[in-house]
Amino acid sequence: MKYLYLIFILTLSLQSVKSQILIGRVTDLSDKPLSEATIVITDSMYYNILITDMKGGFRALDCPDSITIRISYVGFATWQKDIVISQLKDSLLTVKLEPSNMELDDVIVTAQPPKIKKELGKFVMDNVSVSPFAKGTNAQGFLRFIPILNTATNGTVKILHRNEPATIQINGRPANMPLNLIPARNIDRIEIIAVPGAEYGGSKGGIINVVLKKEMDEGLKAVVSLSDKQSYYNTQNIGTFIYYSGKKIRIMGSVSGNNFKMRLKNDYKHILAAENKVWDIVSPIKITKKTLSASFNLEYLPTDRQTWGFQVSAFGSEDENTFHSKTVYYRTENITPDSIFKTKIKNDNPFRPHLSANVSYNLKMDNNGSKWNTNLYYGHYNNKTNTREITGEYRQNDPSGKEINATQYTSVKVDYSGLTTDLHKKFNDDNTLKSGANLYYYHMNNKLAYEQTSGTKYGPEPVGSYSFLHKEFTGAFYITYERVWSDMFETSLGIRTQYRWVNGIDTRWSNRIIKDYFHILPSVSLLFTPNDEHEFSLDLSSSVSYPSLNNLTSFKYFLSANEYSQGNPDLLASRNFDFMFSYNFFDDYSFVVDYMHDTDCWSDFVIPDKDGNIVHTQANYGNCDDIDFAFIIQKYFFNNRWMLSSDLGANYTYDKGSYKGIRIDNKNWSYNFRMSNNIFLSKDQSWLAVVVYKFSSKSRNTVTIPAHHSIEASIQKTFKNSSLSINAETMFNNKMQLSSNYAESGYSYKLTKQFYPSVSINYTYTFGNKKVRNIYERKDSNILDRIK
Repeated sequence: MKYLYLIFILTLSLQSVKSQILIGRVTDLSDKPLSEATIVITDSMYYNILITDMKGGFRALDCPDSITIRISYVGFATWQKDIVISQLKDSLLTVKLEPSNMELDDVIVTAQPPKIKKELGKFVMDNVSVSPFAKGTNAQGFLRFIPILNTATNGTVKILHRNEPATIQINGRPANMPLNLIPARNIDRIEIIAVPGAEYGGSKGGIINVVLKKEMDEGLKAVVSLSDKQSYYNTQNIGTFIYYSGKKIRIMGSVSGNNFKMRLKNDYKHILAAENKVWDIVSPIKITKKTLSASFNLEYLPTDRQTWGFQVSAFGSEDENTFHSKTVYYRTENITPDSIFKTKIKNDNPFRPHLSANVSYNLKMDNNGSKWNTNLYYGHYNNKTNTREITGEYRQNDPSGKEINATQYTSVKVDYSGLTTDLHKKFNDDNTLKSGANLYYYHMNNKLAYEQTSGTKYGPEPVGSYSFLHKEFTGAFYITYERVWSDMFETSLGIRTQYRWVNGIDTRWSNRIIKDYFHILPSVSLLFTPNDEHEFSLDLSSSVSYPSLNNLTSFKYFLSANEYSQGNPDLLASRNFDFMFSYNFFDDYSFVVDYMHDTDCWSDFVIPDKDGNIVHTQANYGNCDDIDFAFIIQKYFFNNRWMLSSDLGANYTYDKGSYKGIRIDNKNWSYNFRMSNNIFLSKDQSWLAVVVYKFSSKSRNTVTIPAHHSIEASIQKTFKNSSLSINAETMFNNKMQLSSNYAESGYSYKLTKQFYPSVSINYTYTFGNKKVRNIYERKDSNILDRIK
């Protein structure tokens, strides 16, 4: 009987040992979840390996009560401890991993690089610094490896195939330094907010937020970058990025200079059938621009909960543009020219500074992740006198011709200031309330003067001087509630109220422009993740696009003999509604549907005025609807040495409205395709080749754009402390003819744009503290061997 009793007691003990459940969460020191961290749980008779989910969580069933747990993650120090589960509160274990201080410059651990995933309201790519494609490249170069982004050589980035470029942020603030100076190794994560919610205030092109690593006590590091680009002309660029991280202070700065030259060739053929007139305008343009920019960012951490920040940036440029224009007039039934107008317009802009500054304060309010931050902004821009010297010769059945000499002067001065404050109250892991407000004030003084030096009068602008004084105030408040309903379902509901007041005085016409806008802008985000292989999301947002200050002036800027650009004081703000559905599956594939509806759409118009001159202007014309479909692939082959990134898209556009009697009723389907091949040519991943092909079908809006395709190829060699890359790109059809036909007015035009191929070479050198870890994520099959 004693033996039976002993066996019974032992059985109960064994059952109690095996019935423990351990729930845990793994984060870094800033409380950011670490997904795919390796968990090893052992005792003398038990062994289990787990991988954390996207939220850093894990759950271990049937554990012994006393265990040894080891947690490891690439780039972080391994954490190990003996614990008793029954002594934990609610059997819950929270672990914060510290960055590793190991010297691993020569260690290469090949594995699956980071991939883009969906979080509530945004796409994200975590652990960018450990991606093999971050090696030897900069932030701007790394963006081309993200499949839902389209990058251009001029630095603009678009999300999917949107018309508007995305707004770039660094650590949640407007970028104050060029992305091509920031090493990709310094990036922690990239957030792509395709449909900005109430918290962000709206950006029709979306927002790309580059979050830099918060390395502690890393010392001084710097990167020097040199580049040379040969197209029709040669362009040079030099820049340096400096980073210092101590226990209480982080400093980041950059200095860059650019000597830029470019040739544009835009040939117009204008046909005014109602008056039986045709004129050809041939105008090659040479643009020369020199820029100098500098930025300084300081973060001071007096305590673990407080961060003070100070950012200042200065930008200056001077440029000189030369237009050589030849305008030939003739009747449609007569090929003999009636008159010829040859013009040279020299546009001279002296050095003009742009200064901006920001002071920020961030407070961590509790251990749940609640925080409060506020920012003060100030900016000053002074475009000193811009001189446009106009010289030319006019012939009309007169071999002697008539001389023309005129000068146009312009200057723009802008001052702005702002205040933003945000409070994020995190009640627990499942409930977060976000609220905030912002105030901005702008003041602009735009001046123009025109002198007729000698000869025949040129252009439609009367002689004299004018000014446009513009004041603008914007205030907004938002509140957003985020709820995690389960491991599979999250929601966000937000609303933003926004008011803008505009007051402008145009002294030329003695007109006062007063505009009041008040909008209520809701937003909704849903995220459903049934398992690690499938993610479904819905994002709905509304925003407002306001005209830029310069577009509200009525000034005329000469482009050729009878051609000028002019602002539009009657331009209205456009209300935007955006609805996006995305489905990510099997880590490698995404399907996205994006529907956008805009009221009071505006577009660029090229039309004749009442005197027969050609006007380039912006104007509202009605409503427009766009629906985009995109299928995206990001796949790795041959032990991750070849990454194929591709997207196939279709777009349907329906525009309906009118402008000055010109009806716009456009229904159009268009298609696009992009394929990027990124191949490591060597086993140590020091050689990288990239080939990108892009195709866009014919599309029609207010302007018809023909089908076009381009190719870009580059090769990069990475050394221990430096990298060298060569890049080439070209359009297959280097001449593109755009056209527009306004049947009601009897006017049409054709524009032939000339494109030039280019080749560039880039060299970067890194020096300073070598605690930067050149690590890549591990291969799953090698996890067990590595951690035993």
